[in-house]
Amino acid sequence: MTAKTRELQGTKGAASVAWRGSVLGSVLLLAGCPKKPEVMTPAPVAVAPPPAPPAPKAAAPQLKAVFFDFNKADLRPGDRQNLDEAIRWLKANSEARISLDGYADDRGTPPYNLNLSERRAIVVRDYLVAGGIDAKRISTTGSGETRAFAPGNDEAAWQLNRRVDLTVKP
Repeated sequence: MTAKTRELQGTKGAASVAWRGSVLGSVLLLAGCPKKPEVMTPAPVAVAPPPAPPAPKAAAPQLKAVFFDFNKADLRPGDRQNLDEAIRWLKANSEARISLDGYADDRGTPPYNLNLSERRAIVVRDYLVAGGIDAKRISTTGSGETRAFAPGNDEAAWQLNRRVDLTVKP
């Protein structure tokens, strides 16, 4: 081999060795080095959503009392509107039960007032039944003058005591 050939080979050889080294290093890096292990994440498991809470029952409304004129057990027009609201609520809440408690003012004898208060409760019950409410869902009582809503001996107090209270039973 001549010196010139060696010289050319030397430069080629150095460049060739450098190139081969970089190629070899790349090959080793890509193929020869162990890869990082792939982390396998498990497929998401379908989880059933929690059961829906039961539908809340409609809150018992504050049903309006029905008031009566002195010595009467007849419904007044304005009180029919209050009873119509009660009918709508009772129809929407078919499991609800209601009690009707009748009262009277203190201007009659206790037995008379007891009978009058019972008649008032029955008139309200009959209106609710005529509006489509099952009579089995309604209880009636007459309490006469025993539980005065408003104390006093004047027309304002007596008017408040001549009533039927509508109460939703728990």
